[in-house]
Amino acid sequence: MMTAAKVSICLPVLNGIDYLAPRMESLICQSFEDWELIVADSFSDDGSWEYLQTFKNDPRVRLYQIPKEGIYPAWNFCIEQARGDYLYIATADDTADTQLIERLSELLDRFTDVSIATCAFDYIDENGAILREAGSFGGRFYGADLDRAHRRPGLMEFLVHSFFGPSWTTITSVLFRRSIFEQVGLFRCDLGPYADNFWARLAALESDTLYIPERLATWRIHPQQRSRGRSSQHTTAKAMAGAAVLSTVEDRLPAEWKALPHWRKTLLQTDWNEYFGQFNLYRHKLRSHPSAFMLGLLSALGRNPAYVAQQLCKGFPAAPNSNLEDEVRIIEQFCQLVKPALRVEELA
Repeated sequence: MMTAAKVSICLPVLNGIDYLAPRMESLICQSFEDWELIVADSFSDDGSWEYLQTFKNDPRVRLYQIPKEGIYPAWNFCIEQARGDYLYIATADDTADTQLIERLSELLDRFTDVSIATCAFDYIDENGAILREAGSFGGRFYGADLDRAHRRPGLMEFLVHSFFGPSWTTITSVLFRRSIFEQVGLFRCDLGPYADNFWARLAALESDTLYIPERLATWRIHPQQRSRGRSSQHTTAKAMAGAAVLSTVEDRLPAEWKALPHWRKTLLQTDWNEYFGQFNLYRHKLRSHPSAFMLGLLSALGRNPAYVAQQLCKGFPAAPNSNLEDEVRIIEQFCQLVKPALRVEELA
């Protein structure tokens, strides 16, 4: 009987033929060789499935066809098939440095109490050229710490995920211990593009995160990229799910946080600002884009009339003044309340 590989690579595919060859090459040529590749094709009709057949005789590669239900069901399917101790989620149009899995698995081998290891990445264009102006969500908080290898406390990551989105920005720069999916569960399939955001928040309460500054992953920006836009339905689901997540994990959050006035509202302010912002019920919108204001008013009357009444009583005030400095200050305030103070720990 064949022993399980140490690393399971998950690769969902839907009509990815334009970039599938460089993606497969970047996986097949990994310097770390103890891996299995689980490919889940959602009945592509552009030649992707036929191309993948060229790997069917490789014992490390398992090919499946699954219903076309979206990216998160496809991720979940692959995760359920995984047998390795570590798990890497690939995307069909991105690439990876040949040392990505080796370097990140070394981190998880070294720190056995941690289940998440991530690295720096580059945005690339359709031709694979690096877009120099790229930045990460996590960089908005971690700043200069991104230049050194470090360990991020889980509670700090929970805050960063909540205010800025997943700190790693692209899941293709992360290696997970597979057991964390047993602790946290799979990705929700009812949140549109926010599913990895909420999974990340829950995962942060199960594990710290290890980071190295080596640029070992890419995120490709190209004309054929499928939209992951934020619809009003998804924005509403995000706000509701954020509140539900907070209720679920409340007993695991520091008492010092919960002693603050309006702590719950503070932790959810990004979610709710995005939800209410979709209605455009602000004075400047009424003046500059009255049609957008009226459409938002009609939508809000049907979905949240109490919010309309609140804005009316306030004379349709300016939009909430949320900026990077405010969000960083809030995160730092919450971190300093925990004793010992939460801080990034440099890796020797």
